[in-house]
Amino acid sequence: MKKKFASHGQFKISLDGNIVIIEAEGPWNGEFFVNMHRSLAEQVGKLNTDNYALLVVLKGEAVATFDSIEVHNKYVRAGNTKAIAISLECCETPSIAKALFQRVYEENNLPHQFFSESASAKEWVLKFID
Repeated sequence: MKKKFASHGQFKISLDGNIVIIEAEGPWNGEFFVNMHRSLAEQVGKLNTDNYALLVVLKGEAVATFDSIEVHNKYVRAGNTKAIAISLECCETPSIAKALFQRVYEENNLPHQFFSESASAKEWVLKFID
């Protein structure tokens, strides 16, 4: 029997037109990703689900367990966002975060890019939505 743990990490999701902005502070576990994905699906449901992109602002220690990254990978595989921009300006572990998430997005052929600040990330991701 798999043991259930409390969610580790915090997130805030907001909308800016057809951009979903996720502020996520780690470290994270699988339960965090399950909770975040549930909230993300609720917010995406308010948009044109065929025309949206994500802006993710990573904060603190943006690290995750292998199992939790696999939970995220499965969710990304089933999604249909047009692109994801990741801001590392508030991230204390940018090289680890980039390595973790780059693998997920490349495996799923999802256009993505990492940025040192959110304004450039937003400008880039706007190119992918109508």
